[in-house]
Amino acid sequence: MSTTHESETTLDPILFTVLRHRLDEIIAEAYTTIGRVSGSPVVYEAGDHQEAICTPTGELAVFGAGVLHWTMSLGAGIRHIIEQYGESPGFQEDDQFLLNDTYIATLHAPDVQLIAPVHYDGEIIAWVGSSSHQTDVGGIDPGSLCVSAENVFQEGFLVPGIRIVEGGELRRDVAATFRNLVRTPDLGLLDIRAKIASNNVMKRRLIELADRYGANMVKTLFKELIDYSDRQVRARLRELPDGRWTSIDYIEGLNDPFLVGQVSVVKQDDHLTFDLTGTSPQTTGSENIGPVGAKGSAVCPYVAMFCHDIPWNEGLFKSIDFVLPEGSLANPRRPAATSSNLPAGANVLIEAVSQNAVAKMLLASEHYRHEAAGNVNTSFELFVLAGQDRNGELFTTLVLELLAGGIGGSPEGDGAHSAANPWSVKAQIANVETNEMLYPFLYLWRREVIDSAGPGKHRGGAGLTVGVMPWETDSLINVNLGCGADQRNTLGLSGGYPAGNTPARIRRGTNVPDHWAAGARTDSPSALDGEDEAVAVKSVVTVGANDVLYGIVSSGGGGFGDPIERDPELVLRDVETRYVSPDAAREVYGVVLSNDAVDTDATVARRAEIVNERLADWRATR
Repeated sequence: MSTTHESETTLDPILFTVLRHRLDEIIAEAYTTIGRVSGSPVVYEAGDHQEAICTPTGELAVFGAGVLHWTMSLGAGIRHIIEQYGESPGFQEDDQFLLNDTYIATLHAPDVQLIAPVHYDGEIIAWVGSSSHQTDVGGIDPGSLCVSAENVFQEGFLVPGIRIVEGGELRRDVAATFRNLVRTPDLGLLDIRAKIASNNVMKRRLIELADRYGANMVKTLFKELIDYSDRQVRARLRELPDGRWTSIDYIEGLNDPFLVGQVSVVKQDDHLTFDLTGTSPQTTGSENIGPVGAKGSAVCPYVAMFCHDIPWNEGLFKSIDFVLPEGSLANPRRPAATSSNLPAGANVLIEAVSQNAVAKMLLASEHYRHEAAGNVNTSFELFVLAGQDRNGELFTTLVLELLAGGIGGSPEGDGAHSAANPWSVKAQIANVETNEMLYPFLYLWRREVIDSAGPGKHRGGAGLTVGVMPWETDSLINVNLGCGADQRNTLGLSGGYPAGNTPARIRRGTNVPDHWAAGARTDSPSALDGEDEAVAVKSVVTVGANDVLYGIVSSGGGGFGDPIERDPELVLRDVETRYVSPDAAREVYGVVLSNDAVDTDATVARRAEIVNERLADWRATR
């Protein structure tokens, strides 16, 4: 079969496979491009961005392994642009549109999208989109993750779609307006240009594909890819037993003691429903999330756990329905504030319960149970630091160590330490030196945390702690965004325990330079003088020149299976490598150590004691 004629409407299996992987490479090139152009370590180091190619009608033809909970968001943004702006201002060659309205598509305002049509011989044959987290889009709090916001009008600019690139040129009027709305205009515009470059790469490669195979072949490829993934998903779903699996979790709220997330995953034949009934009502704070963001958050673990080896496109979602109660955290009424839903509000709450419910579904299948695991890093502290840099200019940035939490334990073994997560599978944490070079703060430590991993027969991986202080500046503002300091919400599975808490603190008046002059260590809170002050998980605090801001910035992973079933020799190894303390070995795992070895008889007795304690607690509740 020839592959160059416009009349072809189907692809043979070999060509289909070749072109499918060609699209993957186009997305990978776009991913690299946005990182190389951006000047923000949030983008080029942490990888806080996502790219997608869509059909002419806005269906996802392929999306990348960037931030997965943005994927449905990009598709929704492209469809909105198509529906609203086709007549005015219309779509000319080399136009690009900016969109960041959370009630239309994005998870929150800092997730700015750039969307572009791909023209070929005067016809739109595809759409491309790039989204990245911008470090400031205005609003009441620096960094635009506005814990102080009471409504959406206090959260920075919110654009339902505006042509920012016209005929391949950045519009000066729109760029000047953007500069006037944000605290860091130069870096913000560079991030815009990075997304323009990413889209240009995808456009160019798609046009090259059309030159070689014809525009009809490109459109046929999109359709067949989506149909292929849809068939694969439905066949896999039919292999699972029908049922309903429910998960509930809790996090701290801004104006509420705690917020409830609940999801039921209902599987019937080749169909899934994500039902969020039971999730807390919308709040007066900024933890709410728009419906597109809620859907993206819910399906994110499903994509990573259930569909990781199926081509990623719209076909993954054609078998899925959603129930999003109106007026809830997952479907608020405008103008409810939304900017802190990501990462420590409704976004992480929905992902946590979805991870757990999908894992329970997978456990019900002998064939797929190996894909299940305890939760991955759904509690953390995010430090959004702002102030004046060494040149006296305003800066804002995110310390994104939350991306390196512990992986959950699974039926096949322990979780990895300080690893990736299901919603940002290609992400990494910035080098310490990069952040210190660009911004006026200094790391005193960054390391894995003892007893942070969720205990289990197969324990989770460990999380991270950091300590930072102002450097060459008088003070820093920290917009603190976290969850899990009060209750453990990184859930275990099949009897596994949740991961540890993730509190944050400030040590006031430490005189770190004096410690250095005396040759003393400053790499832990216990080595510092001064007074401790607790930092609320969602708050704005000032860090003085002699203060150290520290906390557990990523949780461990949830455990799998009963901790008292863990091999005692593995517990001993974890104690020796300082992932588990001797106290936790005895109290949680029931393993008694003596002279750097397992005391077998005492361990048998201690585990029997734990069973009796559990039975006594159970009888007390009857």
